[in-house]
Amino acid sequence: MEYEGGEKQLISVTALLRKHNLSHNYAGISPEILKAKAERGAVIHEELEQYINNGEIGFISELEEFIKLCQTEKIEPQKSEIMVHNEEIAGTIDIVGSINGVRFLGDFKTTVTLHTEAVAWQLSLYAYLSNEKFDKLLCIHFPNAEICKVVEIKPITTEEIEKLLECERNGEIYQKKTLALDVIDCEKIMTIQKELKGLDERKKSLKK
Repeated sequence: MEYEGGEKQLISVTALLRKHNLSHNYAGISPEILKAKAERGAVIHEELEQYINNGEIGFISELEEFIKLCQTEKIEPQKSEIMVHNEEIAGTIDIVGSINGVRFLGDFKTTVTLHTEAVAWQLSLYAYLSNEKFDKLLCIHFPNAEICKVVEIKPITTEEIEKLLECERNGEIYQKKTLALDVIDCEKIMTIQKELKGLDERKKSLKK
């Protein structure tokens, strides 16, 4: 999708992520399969949009599963297909609403495998562009016609988003932040190491 801001051509969020190697690479998949997947995704998105915005009930099973999910997870969709942008980039939010009374921003994904890091970047950029506060970022995942599930997505920090945008302005490729183990992870590792040591000592004792 192309976006324009006045006379300026805006880069889409998906194109931005692809350019900076932050989206999943489908280079190894045949064009025929990619085309079929894209067509399925377009149909699902269209029916979900019409249901959320206009209350229209379509014919695909994915919509039926989505309606069931809304009932079981207490999801209240409010609006679909919302364009957000600044002077540089633009994108379209699939869904905003509430879940258990908490406001969320979400995206529909129809791939078999959910690439959570790419989704996190996409949703975090949408939230950043919207200038609104959302309590949760969610992905509504449709891996096949019979399954629809909600997955909470951990947001990318504002600092990293602004770093990405600065790289785009400067014509540089964004480099992912090196992940450091936090205190909780270190404590977990130490606990596991102690348990393994205890098992090893017990193993030696049993051998004797």
